[in-house]
Amino acid sequence: MTSNYNNDLITQVFQSLSIDKKRLPSSGLTTLGIPSFVAEWLLDKIVPGMGVLDNLELDKINSFVQKAII
Repeated sequence: MTSNYNNDLITQVFQSLSIDKKRLPSSGLTTLGIPSFVAEWLLDKIVPGMGVLDNLELDKINSFVQKAII
């Protein structure tokens, strides 16, 4: 089984309950000291979707972080 097959199967079975782990590194949230599980939850709530974050999504995340984290 390939990684893409596994990802597709997880998405098919769990649908909206699955999180695309490829979004986390491009968010920069872990470099701020935010634990991965919290960062993944934030991404899912603020900019849900699949694939690498685009500039608009990054702006939304950065705006939230600036307001929420001192």
